[in-house]
Amino acid sequence: MTQTDKLAALFADMRQSEPYLPDDGFTARVMARLPKPRELPDWQKNGILLVFTALGSAIAAWTLPVDAIVGFSLANLLTLPVIGATGVAMFLLSGVIVWKTATDDI
Repeated sequence: MTQTDKLAALFADMRQSEPYLPDDGFTARVMARLPKPRELPDWQKNGILLVFTALGSAIAAWTLPVDAIVGFSLANLLTLPVIGATGVAMFLLSGVIVWKTATDDI
């Protein structure tokens, strides 16, 4: 017996072991009287997301040693192997783009 079969058997046993309690439509009446959930417009959802993203970024920038990281990164990015590897990657990528546009109808 597989895991899903065991789970299905467990759910079937639970459905059979619990008797149905008639509520004479009580649940439906309560659900009908509940207020509809308030839906925020998309611009408000995006605004909230933007505010908390900016807040998290500000906290991260305030707590992390950003100046040391940027200085270290710039010093390492301006070395000859990194510049050469970037040039090779750009050359290969442009070759792939030219080949793709020549062989496919875009």
